[in-house]
Amino acid sequence: MSQRGRVPPDVQKYINRWLAFAQAVLIGFPLVAIAIYCAELRSGGLMAFGASAMVSAASFLAGALLGFLFGIPRALTSDAGMRSGELDSRLTANTNLEQVSDWLTKIIVGATLVQLGNLTRRFGELATSVSSIFGSPSEQNKIMAGAIILYAAAYGFFAAYVGARSIISFLFYLSPSDWLPERQHTQAEQDTPTD
Repeated sequence: MSQRGRVPPDVQKYINRWLAFAQAVLIGFPLVAIAIYCAELRSGGLMAFGASAMVSAASFLAGALLGFLFGIPRALTSDAGMRSGELDSRLTANTNLEQVSDWLTKIIVGATLVQLGNLTRRFGELATSVSSIFGSPSEQNKIMAGAIILYAAAYGFFAAYVGARSIISFLFYLSPSDWLPERQHTQAEQDTPTD
């Protein structure tokens, strides 16, 4: 792989360690909290835990879809910043996904702003409906159901947003020759400055 795509090993180790810790806390803490909450239920605690885990997963996926749409990076459409030797080794960017993402993002933001007044009422109705997995739709169960939905959706949004912005940008940054082992040596020689 050429120097463009290299991350120093100590930085990569630090990032990997930090991400592993963050994932453990962000996933482990709510699961433990849900397990404790469900263990205190009079009956059906295991069923409530399974159902709340599924609600959490569904909320995570909904948030992740939005995060992905908002996080799709813009492709470099001009030849700016490329050396003449790089230009012929790069593929032309296809911006269809980017255009669909921009279009859907504008629609989602517009629809949300128009329906902002109904949003809290609808979310309350959703939390009331979901709270039935804990037994009765008491105020405490509504709060727990709302917290599960909000937490998982927000976590999914930010995880997919950061993933789209960092991983996809990194993949777009690499040239096809960076993925082919037999061409990496040739690409490294082209990237090495000659005096």
